Amino acid sequence: MSNEKLKKYNKEILRLSEKRQKLLKIFSSNQLLILGSYTETRVRCSSPGCHCHKDGGHPTMRISYWEKGKLKSKVVRIDDREWVAEAAANYKAHKQALRDITKINIREKEVLKLIIEKKAQIYE
Repeated sequence: MSNEKLKKYNKEILRLSEKRQKLLKIFSSNQLLILGSYTETRVRCSSPGCHCHKDGGHPTMRISYWEKGKLKSKVVRIDDREWVAEAAANYKAHKQALRDITKINIREKEVLKLIIEKKAQIYE
């Protein structure tokens, strides 16, 4: 195998390692996480003359998550909306970082196998 190919593969391994290190930093941070998705839903109230019956409902913020195979959903109080939104975004960022690390691990394993294939020789 040419040294150029080995250098290329080694550079890719280093690049993947650096990328992984950056992603791992998120897990050592002391951020608050809230499990679930933070979304806005529209809810109609029980007042018959309220505008919500015509306009599609009052905007309500909810946090939804899966628990034992069932979707759970909780209404977020108005006073808590800001920090809950931030904590849910932190959770989402952690989950994305975990997916990205998994992709890096897969690619790194592929490159390492290529290096082994190219470096290995058959005993004669």
